[in-house]
Amino acid sequence: MIKRFPISRRAFLGGSSVAIALPFLEALSPPVRGAEGEAPKRFSAWFSPNGVVRNAWDPQNMGSAFDPSAKRLTAMFAPFKDDMLLVSGLNSRGTRTAGGMHAGGTVAFLTGYGSSSMRDGQLNTQADGPSMEQFLAENLGQQTKVPALVLAANPSDATGNCPFGWSCEFFFNMSYSAKPETLGKVVPQMTDPKKVFDLLFAGFDPNSSSETISRRDAFRTSILDLVKEDAKRLQPKLSYRDRGKLDEYFTGVREIERRIEVARQGGNGSTPGACDPSTIRLVPEDTNPGPYMDTLADLQVLAFQCDINRYQSYFYDNGGLSKGRDYTFIDAPGVHHTISHTNDFKKLEIIHEFIFQRLAYFIKRLSETEDFDGRRLIDNTLVWWSSDITNGKNHSQKNMPAMLFGHAAGFKMGQAIKYQGDDFAELNLAIMNQIGMPELKKWGEGAKKPLAGLF
Repeated sequence: MIKRFPISRRAFLGGSSVAIALPFLEALSPPVRGAEGEAPKRFSAWFSPNGVVRNAWDPQNMGSAFDPSAKRLTAMFAPFKDDMLLVSGLNSRGTRTAGGMHAGGTVAFLTGYGSSSMRDGQLNTQADGPSMEQFLAENLGQQTKVPALVLAANPSDATGNCPFGWSCEFFFNMSYSAKPETLGKVVPQMTDPKKVFDLLFAGFDPNSSSETISRRDAFRTSILDLVKEDAKRLQPKLSYRDRGKLDEYFTGVREIERRIEVARQGGNGSTPGACDPSTIRLVPEDTNPGPYMDTLADLQVLAFQCDINRYQSYFYDNGGLSKGRDYTFIDAPGVHHTISHTNDFKKLEIIHEFIFQRLAYFIKRLSETEDFDGRRLIDNTLVWWSSDITNGKNHSQKNMPAMLFGHAAGFKMGQAIKYQGDDFAELNLAIMNQIGMPELKKWGEGAKKPLAGLF
């Protein structure tokens, strides 16, 4: 029988004024978690713009005959078919003002509300309601260190006016506050993996002393080195299984630290970084951003694994502006939004394939990481991907593409479902009901029942 120690549910290692959260360990856990010792349910929303190339994404067969490998933009998910649900045919409310399909669709993804460019005669910068991950965090996430983790793969310049008289904030953000005093206001994103790391594992403090910054940055001291003595004292108390889990966790943390440091040094890790972390750009223009995005995904996984966080949003990039990442690095030169207005479907498929490869990496990591209850992390997680529009040519918000991964909601996975114009926000409501808010009866502008046919 595993011996358990009378300490708090969240365990930390400490040393030299630094603390690091531990993954779930049997020896440190109480005999029962929740009603039956179940792992918590997690939710992660992923957004990428400009819809999909329908001919390369729409499934050939519906139901369980769905074969992800048959189409280029779902082939990377073939190893995870049993963990996957592809959904099409839902209509988003999107925008109430002409010209705002990208902005309105981005807001509507997680809020369920359409948007307008103006409010009370002024430029509108506020959604009509909260985003899902913020609502879940406000109501269910207060027992974790970071109730909601809001990430983005590109630094945002969401200020002032954007095309068609819309606020740039609606183009660059998908997360909106659920707090009564700031309801519908934009929640700032984090793009720098080092700051995300410190927030999750070392305690992020924008007013850190120069001494602290010196220890963590100039001398590049690993947080694991700072807590090694505490870790050494813990080892004899752990079972063989726990020791393996702790070693795997520390290996993952060290690898992320290494990759962050390499990124800060310009990509080769040969020269000590000597820059202000707040000025570090996440994705240098002349670098393939894939490894940087995968580092963010690894941080998401570790946040779930350690129960530091349960509700996340990941914003890939804006959809409606003709500026942003140039995809020359994958032989598709140009900006995603601009290319989406053309018939260059070859380039578009390359870009969407790159984006979905990042999502597939996240799903892979969730599927290979063990949760504290012995199941895979993906068994206790639901990941939801969607977009602002159905495709870049017609800017429609009918027949929206969506993919779900994981089993936390209890949906029937391993299939594709085609709906007939049902409200997109009904899927929001169905997820909320299953993730932990069964009492919720409506969501967004008009969803008053959960989407049917998911079980």
